[in-house]
Amino acid sequence: MGVDALPGWLEALGLPPPTVLVARAREDGALPDGADRIWCVVSGPEGWDVYWAEEGARWSWTRFDEESSACLHLFGRLAWTQMLRGAVAAGR
Repeated sequence: MGVDALPGWLEALGLPPPTVLVARAREDGALPDGADRIWCVVSGPEGWDVYWAEEGARWSWTRFDEESSACLHLFGRLAWTQMLRGAVAAGR
């Protein structure tokens, strides 16, 4: 799974756009434009970052070497959250 497929998989979980912002890292280290109260998958020179952006800060920040690992991590995290909410269930 990559960033091109991620939005479709998130919609299948019942998460409407814009749930995730896909961007390239900025040279100044600032958050990408539009990154507030949204999950981010950001490619940069050191790998792929996944985090929740809110009020200019990064929360639950994790870095991956591969795009697919970053996308699968975020998908799994959001799928788990949807299961806890009762929005999806195993076998449905």
